[in-house]
Amino acid sequence: MTEAALNVEAVRGRIKEGLETWVNGGPDCRQECRGLAATVRIEEETEKLIASAQRIKWGEPEVREAEGEANAALAEQRAKPAPLRRLGPGQDFFISPKTRQGDPRRLVEREVAKIPVRKPGLVIDGAADKAAKEKLIAELAEIFNSDKTEERLRYNRRKAEIAEVLDVTQMDVHRSVMLYVETQKKAKTELTQSQKVISLADKLQLWVDPMDKAAHASIVVGKHYENYRLGDGSFEDWVRAEYGRRHWVEIDRRRVPAVLGNQVLHEGIATMKAMAAGYCQIEPALRVGGVPGEVWIDLGRDDWELVRVSVKGWGLFISGEPGVRFVRKPGMLALPMPVHGAKIEELRPFLNVRREDFVLNVVGCLGR
Repeated sequence: MTEAALNVEAVRGRIKEGLETWVNGGPDCRQECRGLAATVRIEEETEKLIASAQRIKWGEPEVREAEGEANAALAEQRAKPAPLRRLGPGQDFFISPKTRQGDPRRLVEREVAKIPVRKPGLVIDGAADKAAKEKLIAELAEIFNSDKTEERLRYNRRKAEIAEVLDVTQMDVHRSVMLYVETQKKAKTELTQSQKVISLADKLQLWVDPMDKAAHASIVVGKHYENYRLGDGSFEDWVRAEYGRRHWVEIDRRRVPAVLGNQVLHEGIATMKAMAAGYCQIEPALRVGGVPGEVWIDLGRDDWELVRVSVKGWGLFISGEPGVRFVRKPGMLALPMPVHGAKIEELRPFLNVRREDFVLNVVGCLGR
C-alpha cells in the first residue's frame, strides 16, 4: 500500500474516532474533521459521516439546519482549489489552503493528533453486548497462549476479524487481550505447583480397577478416549506435557513450557490416586475385552482405534466413549487394519492341525 493510501486510511480512522467521541459527549470536532478531510480529498465521505453523527446526537429536526450549514461550508471549501504537491515517485498529496506551509507529512500528523483517541481497556467502545465482547477477548487470549510461533499468524488473523466485528482498531483488541492475559496470569500465580498439577484432573475421568484397586484415568484426546494407569510412565508423560501447555515462561520473547519437578509430579499423582478411590469401578481390558453381546479389540494404534464385533457384524470404532476401557503395556505392537471380505479358511495354513481339528479351533475361539 502506498504512503498516500496509508495517509487516507489514517485520516479516515481519526475522523470516525473524533465523531464518535463528539456523539458521546466529547468536544465538537466537526470543523477539524472537515479541514482534515480536505487534506486527502475525502470531503463528501466526511460530510456523510458528520450528518450521521448529527442525527444520532440531535435528532432529525436540528439535523436539517445543520446539514444546510454543512453544505454551505462544503461549497465554500470546494471553491478554493487545493494545490497538488509531489511527495515522491508516483505519489500525490492534496493540501488545503489553510495548511500550505511546511512539510505535508508533518502537517497531516499534526492535524491527526488533534482528534481525541479512545482510551483502551477491556470494555471496547462500539459493541453492544459486554458479555459477548469479553467472550471474544477470552477466545483470542486462548489463541494467543496456544500459538507459539513467532509470527502468531492465527492470533493476528483472528484479531483482525474480531476488530472488524466490534468496529474498533486492532490495537484496541490487542490491548484488551493483554489486559485479560495479565489478569489470568495473576490469578494463576496464587496456586502452588502441586495445586497446578491437581488442577489437571479436571480433564480426567478417574476410576478404579475392582480387582486390584489400581487407579486409572481416561482422557478425551480429540474424539477418542485414552486410558492410563496412574503412575505409569505414559501417564507421567501426559501430565508433564499438559502442565507445560497450560503454564509457560517467556525467554527471549519465546514461550517455553514450564518444567515440572519429579517430587511435585509424584505428589500430584498420589493425590489423584486418592481422589480416584471415590469414583466408579471399571474393569479394564488388555487387547481383547467384551460386554454382553459384543467383543472389543484394541488395535494398538496411536489413534486408539478399536474394533467392535457383534452378531450384526464388525466395524471400526474411532470416536466416542467405548464400551470397554483398554489399557496398554510396554512393548505392545499395533495390529494390522482389518478389512471386510476375508474368509476364515485363510487362517488354515498358519495352524499345524488336521482339517477337522481346525474346525474345532475356530469353534473354540468363537466360544470364548
